[in-house]
Amino acid sequence: MINLSKGQHGAVEIRPRFPANHISIDPHVFQLISEVQDQLPRHTRIIITRGYESAQSVVGVLRTIGRFAGSKIFKLIYPARIAEVPEIFLPNGHDKDGRHVDLSIMENNRIIKLLPFGVFTPPRIIEKKPNFTLIRSA
Repeated sequence: MINLSKGQHGAVEIRPRFPANHISIDPHVFQLISEVQDQLPRHTRIIITRGYESAQSVVGVLRTIGRFAGSKIFKLIYPARIAEVPEIFLPNGHDKDGRHVDLSIMENNRIIKLLPFGVFTPPRIIEKKPNFTLIRSA
């Protein structure tokens, strides 16, 4: 595991999400991401925003509290969408190892948003958009 602070590391940018001040990542995964970055056009950049977070660390505890509170608030606001809570609020591997990372892509100094359309979009709005398909993980 390597710890990368905010800034440029080779051609890859590191921007830890608050409250983290560094990103822990498997060195092989970082090497693969660096190789992908090297293949991209100059105006396209990969940004690593999240890596391994021990459940016992301050960041891990804060994320656990945030997921718990967020899931409760989501259930209150969207009671008909309780089945979506695990997809949105359960940890997705960041507490297991440094091979689960979150990335952003910057194109011409603008970040491309990769959050799936349906995550915080009410189903009634999704249903009005026939060109979109809501994909759920198994």
